[in-house]
Amino acid sequence: MILLLIIVMACVAASTRRLYLALSPTEFDLRTLLVEIRGEESESRLARIRTAIAHDSAADWEHAILDAIASGRRTKAHPNVRIDLINEQIDELDFRLQRWADVPRVCARIVGNGGVVVALFMLCDGLSAADVSMDCAVIHAFNAVAVGIAGAVYCMAVHGRANSAAKERFVIVDQIVARLETLETLQGDAIGDPRSNGGRVAS
Repeated sequence: MILLLIIVMACVAASTRRLYLALSPTEFDLRTLLVEIRGEESESRLARIRTAIAHDSAADWEHAILDAIASGRRTKAHPNVRIDLINEQIDELDFRLQRWADVPRVCARIVGNGGVVVALFMLCDGLSAADVSMDCAVIHAFNAVAVGIAGAVYCMAVHGRANSAAKERFVIVDQIVARLETLETLQGDAIGDPRSNGGRVAS
């Protein structure tokens, strides 16, 4: 039973880690970033955001996506090159959002099957041991199954929430990139057409 509890705790921790990776794929909160670059004074806010990102070494993705969008203005890059740079960063974010994606589902299977296996061992032990009653063995077996089911339910719940969060973050990034391109256009610096095709820039 102790071994089962250790396995369940390890699987719960791994599943929780997956949820964290899906909720926080970047250094800056994406929702907050989207709010900041919308509405009035968005251009001045963007300037402050650029400064904050430039001074934060952990904000590598944010720095890269800003550079990609502004590449036409800064380096006079060909529109297709700029589009490729933006799509590269979108792919990078998608990779981050999919990290450990299958871990909760695998963990659910491990703890669910583990609970059944431990329950069977307890029943067999109860049948073979003279000093252990059958009723006691059955109770311990049911406890093992219950622990396994509880762990599996948690892992699957996390799996669903993490996938939902990943999709939500990807949509937010699509909106962020579109808004940044609009700001570049307003400044007279944007190059290329608006993006399409599920978050990617159309070439």
